[in-house]
Amino acid sequence: MRRVLFVVFAVMLAGLPASAQPDTPALPDQIVFEAPAGLQPEGVVWDAERERFIVGSLLDGTVGTVTDDGVYTPLFTDPMFEATTGLHIADGRLYVANTSPTAFIPFARGLASLVVYDLSLDAVVLAVNLTDVHPGGGARFANDVTVDADGTAYLTDSFQPVLYAVTPEGEASVLVESPLLDAPFLGSNGIDIHPDGLLLVGVSGTESLVRVPLDDPTALELVAWDVPAAIDGMVLTEDGTTLYAVTRREVDGQTVQAVAVYVSEDGWQTATLSATFQTSGEATTLTVREGEVYVIDAHLQDFFRAEYPITRAVFE
Repeated sequence: MRRVLFVVFAVMLAGLPASAQPDTPALPDQIVFEAPAGLQPEGVVWDAERERFIVGSLLDGTVGTVTDDGVYTPLFTDPMFEATTGLHIADGRLYVANTSPTAFIPFARGLASLVVYDLSLDAVVLAVNLTDVHPGGGARFANDVTVDADGTAYLTDSFQPVLYAVTPEGEASVLVESPLLDAPFLGSNGIDIHPDGLLLVGVSGTESLVRVPLDDPTALELVAWDVPAAIDGMVLTEDGTTLYAVTRREVDGQTVQAVAVYVSEDGWQTATLSATFQTSGEATTLTVREGEVYVIDAHLQDFFRAEYPITRAVFE
């Protein structure tokens, strides 16, 4: 009887005019949240299971959550955290690139590490120091992280021409070292993984996009794209054909920041700019929520700011 009633109800509902059918809640255009002054949330990721954003902090290393009504709540803190940058969720775990803001101070060594937080257990389950994995001199700055289907994490280091790999057991190594990952001031930045087993890496200082096949990382190469830009945070779609990225480039003598949409039909040998969304100029990275792109403004120059927006990108 229950099934009959359900079918009858479904038929009646289908016959109603669109205005009379239940509305699907619209996604917000923007969420503005208040947080401790100077949070500077450089990283953001959408936690679909718990319907919340998770943000980091470039100044104090806090990791917190943000709801659609703008409520910020600290998720976890740890003395090991100095600056939480890139964030990635995979299989119920939050992967956090941890670094140090002192890396920008001359002669400071900085920090590169990976922290893995189990969202169901509310506990850190892995912490790996990457600072000494690469023996080269100079500072370290772990910037972004992505994860493959086997649970291996890959991280960029903006001050070293390397990519790190960390197995689920915590074994860390240099995946590849290459001049293509190096650049003045800021090298490799955003990173994400393609379903065909390759990494895409944005190198800010050279305005380049690098393709790294995981079965032969030393065969990395530049992507030939029609509109080069300096990439910060970036996300590949699940099918691997579309890249969303926070970018900066010169347009008519002025620096313009935008969320750019690049597409590729040949496995990222080449890429074409298909759409943009102009930001406020303070954006750092982005995340995808139910097919919609949300970008966060970190306001990195304002140490006393207490309000931060997360904005839905509307592309042109």
